[in-house]
Amino acid sequence: MRGYLENLRYRISMGKEKIESTRKWIKNKEKQLLKKDGKARISLGFQIHHKKRKLSSLLENQSHLEEDLRSKKYRVCFGGKKLFREQFHLLENGYSSHKEWKQVWEAKRQKSFFLIGSKDETSGNQSATLMGDQIRIRVPNQLVDIYGKYYIFRVEYKYGKEWLEDALERHSAISHRFECIEGKVYLYSSFDLPEIEVKTRAPKQFGALGVDFNADHIAISEVDRMGNLVETKTLPTEVLDKSQEQTEAIYGDVISEIIQIAKEKSKALVIEDLDFSQKKASLKEESKRKARILSQLAYGLFLEGIKRKAYKEGVEVISVNPAFTSFIGRIKYQGRYGLTSHESAAFVIARRGLDLREKPPAINACEGLAKISHQHEWRKWAFLRKDPEVKKHLRDIFRFWRPLQGTISLSSKECVRTFGEILQMSGVCGTG
Repeated sequence: MRGYLENLRYRISMGKEKIESTRKWIKNKEKQLLKKDGKARISLGFQIHHKKRKLSSLLENQSHLEEDLRSKKYRVCFGGKKLFREQFHLLENGYSSHKEWKQVWEAKRQKSFFLIGSKDETSGNQSATLMGDQIRIRVPNQLVDIYGKYYIFRVEYKYGKEWLEDALERHSAISHRFECIEGKVYLYSSFDLPEIEVKTRAPKQFGALGVDFNADHIAISEVDRMGNLVETKTLPTEVLDKSQEQTEAIYGDVISEIIQIAKEKSKALVIEDLDFSQKKASLKEESKRKARILSQLAYGLFLEGIKRKAYKEGVEVISVNPAFTSFIGRIKYQGRYGLTSHESAAFVIARRGLDLREKPPAINACEGLAKISHQHEWRKWAFLRKDPEVKKHLRDIFRFWRPLQGTISLSSKECVRTFGEILQMSGVCGTG
């Protein structure tokens, strides 16, 4: 029930995101409606009408979920609501009788069971004991007359057997989940992995590798212990319109290459602690291009894979806050070192892994920044990113730099004006 409540809270938070994004979409489109006429106005009005209907449905569903949370009402149906409702329409769902449906229903409800482990028990589990290539299950008292006190059958682990044997030697708790799929019984064993010696060197003494995840590639930037740029690399990951298996294979190859680079450099990896779940909750209100990119993002898969591989290879992984990494990279380092926007973001990520601060350049050149000079650096970056005049002139600046991305050598950095100088020349900020 605890898991159900956690899932309910998650659904409520995602519902709030959907409601907010839908309201924002309606507000923007209603402004556009005033400028439309003829068929375009009718078409947009039709879209707004149905989007309001969707908003009404979301609000109603949200109120039901919040009421369930307040009253702690558990709406749990083992076997699935869809299969349960099929008994009311037997012929339409391919059942000749209610008895046939009930057999399927009971098989679905009883297809799996879980035996929790305990480190104080033999083989790490009170109810299931591993004995070489066999497992012995303690039969419930109600079924002893049918199956006996114990039920023994053969098991074969396709992979991870060495980890399991190590867990048995360490007397670790081992939990087992049995699941029947298409007439075959699958066994999933879980346990805590041992602490593995980290082979990479301390980041603050030897530097680190920053990793920036993107829809079609992974950018890597290496820094030394002082936070200076050493080298950058971009690894393509074309996963658009790929299947789950193909995506896993592509990311698996890229992850292996990243870990190999970290081992060769003997440097820790620094990654962002990102969460795309809230962004994906509002896909329908995004543009088609952005929605497609977001739906293809598999950062959770990449994050899980790189942490698992790094653990096995003894590579340290540091997670950092992703706030303003891309924006800081574009402002401070993209033009200075002739990097792409993603390589500069990876550079900022690597520096953040070393606990280095990123001060906005030419802080005294902008009157607005001078007023908040006593506040945290991120507050200053937030000011710069939201200022309309700064955004306007940034578009002009990077319209010039875009064709030159990746083509400017480090020796050309003396030709690049600082951000503060450009702001002063453009008249965005006055001298303070």
